[in-house]
Amino acid sequence: MRIAPALVLFCAALVHAQVIDFETLPDGSTPTDNRELGLAEAYEVDGVMVTFGFDSDDDGITDTSALHERAGNDTTSGFIGSSGNDTADPGFTDQLGSWFLRSPGNATVSPDPGTFVIEYSAPVPAVSGEVWDIDGTSANNTEQWEVRVFNSAGGLVDTVISPLGNSDNANSLDGQPWIFSVADAGGITRVEIEFIGSKTTAIGLAFNNYAAATSTVGPKLLTHQPDDISTEAGGVSEASLYWSEPVTLTEADISVVTADALGQPVPFEITGSGTQVTTITFTGAPGGPDTGSPVPMVNNAYEIIVRDTARATANNAPIDGDGDGVAGGDAGVVVTHRCLADVAPDGSINTNDFFAFLAAYQAGCP
Repeated sequence: MRIAPALVLFCAALVHAQVIDFETLPDGSTPTDNRELGLAEAYEVDGVMVTFGFDSDDDGITDTSALHERAGNDTTSGFIGSSGNDTADPGFTDQLGSWFLRSPGNATVSPDPGTFVIEYSAPVPAVSGEVWDIDGTSANNTEQWEVRVFNSAGGLVDTVISPLGNSDNANSLDGQPWIFSVADAGGITRVEIEFIGSKTTAIGLAFNNYAAATSTVGPKLLTHQPDDISTEAGGVSEASLYWSEPVTLTEADISVVTADALGQPVPFEITGSGTQVTTITFTGAPGGPDTGSPVPMVNNAYEIIVRDTARATANNAPIDGDGDGVAGGDAGVVVTHRCLADVAPDGSINTNDFFAFLAAYQAGCP
């Protein structure tokens, strides 16, 4: 649905700092609980009109209003959390605020509400928003959301998939936000958010803090140690990652494999979640069992990948792993150890190393 500025201009309130936090209605007044946000009611961001609603029958037309929901437990809920329905986990209360936007019905019993649609009267260079409380009760009763971003020609700019929420997920976002962020120089005019989890009931979208024309910056990987080829006689037992701000992560966010064609998995443990330094200790040989104790890497190279399910401790923004200034993207580093005796070098100690050393010595370069 195209936005007709003449229809919405009269009720649009200017949003400062480009973030729509739903603490006010488009006219600047305070919401009331369960009030419908009309399909033609627009927030204004830098002169651009932004509207919200649901496409309940997937015909591409926004036809159902979203509702303002007061934070805190009451008879109707936008999300079901272990800290209380519509209640943020400790540390995220201020981020949730007093009001957010939700889907129609009641998250405790409602079926899929359809596709949530955000539309613009003119292109913007970037967007970012929060979907709250992505969790689940089992592997067959999951929650997950897909965000699709389009340009003015209807072309798909980007697709972002939320973490999968289920009871076994160490990264459950119960009572917490998941942040998505997309930038496109060509301009964004439409955002769609669709439920793709396996649940069929008790589905509700809780949406908040929409940066309607800017992206969110996630934690960046500044450096890692060792950052050069190590020649320590005993090998390398651990690697440390240094972030621009504290990062929350678990083993589920990281993979360690040999940096070769085989890509054998390497057992590991981590420490430092919630700080700026993540330490990864290797606890087994490539392809071998986890010993629970340090097992040095000797004359080898390991690739460490941190997925963007790792997030800022302060606000849950995904890491900016690819360093493009926009939250999202995996980070990867390679840690290498080389034996000084592997002069050839071919990854093993053999007669090739003796002849390589002899040739260097005879050339005057021992």
